[in-house]
Amino acid sequence: MADYIRTNILCQAYVHAEVDENYASAVAAIRENALPLIATRAKFFLYEDAKLEFDSEPGSVKSRITVLGTILVALQGVCNYKDFREGISLLYDDVRRVAEVASTETLFALRARGQEIKRIEIRTGIVGQLHRVLRSIDAAEADSLDKGVKGKAEDLEKIRAEVLAIIDSIKSAEDVELVADELYVLIEKIPEHPTPGRRDPKGLDFITLYQDNRKRLLSSIASAKSTRMKALGKNA
Repeated sequence: MADYIRTNILCQAYVHAEVDENYASAVAAIRENALPLIATRAKFFLYEDAKLEFDSEPGSVKSRITVLGTILVALQGVCNYKDFREGISLLYDDVRRVAEVASTETLFALRARGQEIKRIEIRTGIVGQLHRVLRSIDAAEADSLDKGVKGKAEDLEKIRAEVLAIIDSIKSAEDVELVADELYVLIEKIPEHPTPGRRDPKGLDFITLYQDNRKRLLSSIASAKSTRMKALGKNA
């Protein structure tokens, strides 16, 4: 993969540790001892051409190790998944593993533990965003009786905002096409006629709002896909 500009953040590990050695020595320890192992794990759990980026700043040491790649290729490396939903779920587990390895190996390279560890963040990037929105779509499709129609309509608006943010942040045209098309298919499965909740005496008053939000969600995906593809120099 030569064009790393067209890649997304698959995962990232942020580590802030107070260590006795000077900053330059600490960074050298991460580069020499942690990064090679982290790169090997990223290639194994994600895919061979996944790119590793490392940056740091004093204070005592604040490091960010980022794994970049494309969703399309990463999914192709997930064995035996049935569909996009399951593929993202499996890929989410893998990016968490890689980010956790990155944070652990960084701490080990710094010989930091206990009170020396000030902050650790495991960030799952675009995969984590997709994992969260897919859970929201699953909940909307389930059409639970525990929620009223107005609440279900509001959930569709939240899903729309999340989906548009995801599409707008994707840097690969192939990933835009994959994500937009797959999400559209899944969202189409959300019931067109919602079931009023068990304690939803005014549920019928919000049926039109729900249906309008559902239609707007679907049309917004198609529009966002076209706009983003053009921005990336591709025709939808």
